[in-house]
Order: sequence, then structure tokens, then C-alpha cells
Amino acid sequence: MIYNNAPGAIAPSVSPPTPIAPAAAGAPLTIPVVGIQASQGATLDALIAAGPTQLTWTSDGVGYPFGTGGLISSFSSYGLGPDLSFKPNLGAPGGGIVSTYPLGRGGVATLSGTSMASPHVAGAVALVLQAIPTAAQGRTPGIVSSAPAINMMTRLMNTAKPAALASNPALGVSDSAHRQGAGMIDVATAVQSKQFVVPGALTLGESQNGAVTRRLTLRNDATAPVTYTLGHQNAASTGGNTGTSTWVIGGTQTLPASVSYSNASVTVPARGTAAVDVSIAPNAGTTVGSIYGGFITLTPSAGGTALSVPYAGYVGDFEAIQLLRPGTNGFPWLANRTTTSWTRCTTSCSYSMVGSTGQPNFLVQLGHHARQLKLEALDAATGASRGVISDQSYLNRSSNPSTFTAWVWDGSTSMGTQPNGDYRVRISALRPLGDANNPAHWDTWTSPVLTIARP
Repeated sequence: MIYNNAPGAIAPSVSPPTPIAPAAAGAPLTIPVVGIQASQGATLDALIAAGPTQLTWTSDGVGYPFGTGGLISSFSSYGLGPDLSFKPNLGAPGGGIVSTYPLGRGGVATLSGTSMASPHVAGAVALVLQAIPTAAQGRTPGIVSSAPAINMMTRLMNTAKPAALASNPALGVSDSAHRQGAGMIDVATAVQSKQFVVPGALTLGESQNGAVTRRLTLRNDATAPVTYTLGHQNAASTGGNTGTSTWVIGGTQTLPASVSYSNASVTVPARGTAAVDVSIAPNAGTTVGSIYGGFITLTPSAGGTALSVPYAGYVGDFEAIQLLRPGTNGFPWLANRTTTSWTRCTTSCSYSMVGSTGQPNFLVQLGHHARQLKLEALDAATGASRGVISDQSYLNRSSNPSTFTAWVWDGSTSMGTQPNGDYRVRISALRPLGDANNPAHWDTWTSPVLTIARP
């Protein structure tokens, strides 16, 4: 039995990781594992410390607090998008949800993940449309024609409620904007609000050119003017350290961004609009390579809905991120594969091309999302291209410094099946916002000589 060291549920395993070399391989483990919460573990620890203790298993079920209600679940994914677009957009209940399940497996189960959160979002949209059938059209009769349309996403984001930092809710810092989006959906406020702001989120891009200024346009559908005071809610930044087990995330930082406004307050006329400019720059102490963010708050003096706009950006030069990373094993590798693992080939290796274990493998670790990844065969003597082995677009980054993706070469390229002989393979990775015609935007690696020696 393993209990968590932080609030929330845990699903532990004692199975070893997939080995790279045979020496790291071990016999499969068949130990049953039970995961429990921190508070439950503390209770059992106290009973054990008090004297001889016996645990009896029964089929009875009990309810208990999930431990992270209202906070971002530990398994929630981080943004931003590979092109620094603002992602995710919204949060919804997705941790420890009691829901329907196949009847053959009991009919009811407690599950977690996007499979739970996505139906919550769909249901929230359905409730908004039931209350306001025209909400999806984004227009309200009587509003000035120049007013921006408010789509469903904007309505939900404007009125969402940012959650506190899950690892330390008492700190007074919101969880990362690039992890929770605009916050938790608030259906009632989304239906009732008559004030909105566009855009629903600010994508700031790179920071190497200094502060970024964006314009917010407020729309007031009510019959009375509303005055808003602009403010700022700090959110946790992440990143800057790619040498730890958390890879790009590398630790939470809570230094606030620098935020200023063209006006500290703005009055939005009845059935009209008003605009205000916001300038944002990361804190000078935030580590280069981090993703930072926060929330622009708009607090009404009276009669309006409190609104917020999340923002996020990258600290530094995004194009400087190295894609082909060595990680903890010195990748990329030319590798030989057995039935269970890989071994590295550092000098000339020969391949029969018979079966998966007779073909060369290439182990690649991506330090970030790749716009394009290409493997090309080269004549070992002349360096001339012998055709493309693989050419793929939009690949995910590796999850941590020890993980990799393996590409196997069966001897064929875009120029046909290659004859026996000596070759090298060149791997090229294009950075997320890179120009394919600019060599500086590509990371490249060329393998040792490999020999195709079919019997």
C-alpha cells in the first residue's frame, strides 16, 4: 500500500520502466499495489505505531473527500500550444468523477481525465444554449454594430473562475494560466452576464523584444453603463530547467509579471463598447525558457459581472530551443534492437535487414514539439542523398529526459529499396515556428556509418 505525499488520489505502480539495454532489464513484477490518500496513510501509520495491527479486506465501499476538489488535478496537461497559442482554454470537473460505465463492468465507476471533463464542457454549453438560444450567434439586438461578437468560448472564458495553485493553495497565486486556461467554467455567471471582453485570452508570444501590448475591448449589453477597474492576478510560471525528471516544466516559479494599463479604469456605456490597452512583460527574475502568465481582472463598481482575461507567453527566444536533445542517454542513437531492448551502436554496424531485430533503429528525443522531423539516407562515401526514409509533421516533445521515440529503417526510401552498402542517416528537426528555408532553424544529427548486408 502506497499513500500519497500530497492531497489527492494516487495510482502507483511498482513495475520497472522499459529497459534500453539488457543490463537494465529485470523480471516482471507481479506485486499488487493499492494507492491511498495522504490522510488515509497517516491514519494507518498511526494505528501501526500504536501496536500490532491487522488489516481486513471486505467488499464494502465508503465515500471520502477526493482531496483536490476545486484545484487543478496533478495529471492535467500543460500548454502552451507548439506555436505559443493559448492552450488550454477552460477547466471543468475531471478528477474523481462518479459516472456511467459499461453494465458488464458494474454500470458505475469513479474515473478521472479528459473523458470526464469534456462531457462537463458539452453539458455546460447545452445549459447556456437552453437559457440563451441565440448565445452561439454572438449578437444581441440593440448593441452597436461595431461591437465585437461574443462566441460561446469567449462567454465561458470571460466568466470562468481561476483556481489557486494546487501545490500550495494558501500562497495567493493562481495555478498556471497555461495549465488551467481561463479557469473553471461557471455556468450560472455565463448565462447571467451582460458584460464581456475580447479577446478571451492574450497570447503574448516571445519576450525577447520587451513588453507586449494588447488591446482589450469591453462590450456592455445592459441598459446602464458599467465602470471597471483593471487589476492583475499573478499565476505560476513553469520551466527553465530541462535537466530534471519534469523536463520542460522544471519547477514552479511565482514571480509576478509586470502589467500596466492605458487607463486604470474604464466606463463601458449602455449597449456600447470601450477599449483599454494592456502592456505585459515577464518578471526580470523569471528563468529564461519559462512559460509565464496570469489573469487581467476587471472588477465592476456596481451592476456588472466580474470578468477576467488570462494571458501567457514565453521567456526568451523561442527559436533557440534545441529540439534534438541528448537527455540522460546521449541521444540520438543508432541502435540495435533485441526483442526487449536497444543497445547503442557508436561505430560501424552491419544489418541483415531480416526482421525487426535485423534492421537499424534510430532513437530520438525531442526537447520540444517539432514542426517537422525528417530522416534521410546518405551514401556514406559521397554524402549524396539516397532518399527520404520518413518525413513527419507536428510531433510531440518527449515527456522526460529518459524517454525517446524509435524509428526503424527497413532499407527503403523515397528513391526505392537501397542496395547493400554503406550509409549514414541524417535526422533533421524543424523548430516549431521555424522557416524551413532557414538552415539555422533546423537541428540536425548524422549517424555513424551503417552497413546494409542482406544475405
